[in-house]
Amino acid sequence: MRELVRDRSPGELRKINGTKLKDMGLEEALIDAFLDNYSYNPYEETLLVGELESMKGVQGFEEFIAAASLATDDSIARFYRLSAQMMAAYHRNVAPAIRIRNIDGNLRLQRKNGVFLILQPLDFAFWTKDVERYMNIADSRLEKTKEVSRKEM
Repeated sequence: MRELVRDRSPGELRKINGTKLKDMGLEEALIDAFLDNYSYNPYEETLLVGELESMKGVQGFEEFIAAASLATDDSIARFYRLSAQMMAAYHRNVAPAIRIRNIDGNLRLQRKNGVFLILQPLDFAFWTKDVERYMNIADSRLEKTKEVSRKEM
């Protein structure tokens, strides 16, 4: 994917990324919202889309892209790209995933056995009282999700 970024113009990359997202089943409005977000440079955008594309058999890409399209600056865009890379690496190297879910604004990867994982670059977050409260709320809502057998972080 790095060679693709090196060898193609930003316009070409936009077209390639748009085609990949469409092939993943995303609607045009969501694709445009993501591709029009200026928080992403062509490198971050292309790597993120490429990692999602590599996750064959996984559903929920629209949930990931919907969240990622709301990035308000380049550090948040990098956070989503790194999250996509971590999810794809887990799917490839640890255990196959079946779905990406957005639960209360937190992207989680679901395995077939019902395990939900948070795979995000936590060096981007500080553990504060507000974060703890948010995680407790998200955790309690996740427990109400019928297909959850276990949670991992």
